[in-house]
Amino acid sequence: MALLLTPAVNTYAQSAASKYDEGVTLYNKGNYQGAIKLFNEAMILNKSAANKKKCQAMIDKCKKAAKAKKSEAQPKKPVVSDKVELERESLYVNGFTASAEVISVTAPGGWRAEMEHDVDKSWLSFEVKDEGKFLIVKTTPSKLTITRTGTILIISELNSREVKRLEITQGKGRNASISVNREEIKKINGKGDEVLVTVNCQSDTLLADGRNWYITKAPAWVKPLGTKKEKKTRVNVAKNELSMEIAPNPTKEERSGYVTLRSQDAECIVKLVQRKGK
Repeated sequence: MALLLTPAVNTYAQSAASKYDEGVTLYNKGNYQGAIKLFNEAMILNKSAANKKKCQAMIDKCKKAAKAKKSEAQPKKPVVSDKVELERESLYVNGFTASAEVISVTAPGGWRAEMEHDVDKSWLSFEVKDEGKFLIVKTTPSKLTITRTGTILIISELNSREVKRLEITQGKGRNASISVNREEIKKINGKGDEVLVTVNCQSDTLLADGRNWYITKAPAWVKPLGTKKEKKTRVNVAKNELSMEIAPNPTKEERSGYVTLRSQDAECIVKLVQRKGK
């Protein structure tokens, strides 16, 4: 009588395969932690290289999917703009009185204000109000006869390269004035002469020659002295002096003319009267 032999059954391998299949089912349902547990058990039951490879591959897929799911579940942080917006970027203030101007500032990420490095802080300052909603720009009265400017920088707290410039211009605080010690010079020698006038000028302008005043009109026979070209004639002409060379009078009659001096919007006139020539 022949004896029939049946092949031996590897119960561990069958159990490992069952665990693997259950793990795949849980993976498909989104239960990644439960699936990982089953794949690990399958590797313990069947230690073959092929089984370990496919189980590890599924474990890696579960971890990746779980990470993605967690990321989607977390609420996204709102994006905060780093932009800075000013109600206006230039400001003109009166120089005769003190002033305080309010500028609205919008910057969701926060902002800070700084004075530009070359600004004279004796007349310009600022203050932040209402938790960063407003910038108060303050100025003191000016003693100048000219305008002056300053700049305040508004910088984003999120991005230091995001900067807005607030340009402040302050008008003059007083008017320029100009006068002379001799408004009329009579009996100038008909053969020609040199006359000197002292100029009192209150002005904060400065011209190339160091003066703060200049001549706008003069007769052709009057030559102002004191420029570099004419230093041979008169070496020491002070900046508050007007030296004039009067040409000989070629006529037999007395002549007169006017020299007009100006500084900014102020002016004065010197009248010259020269005797007749001979």
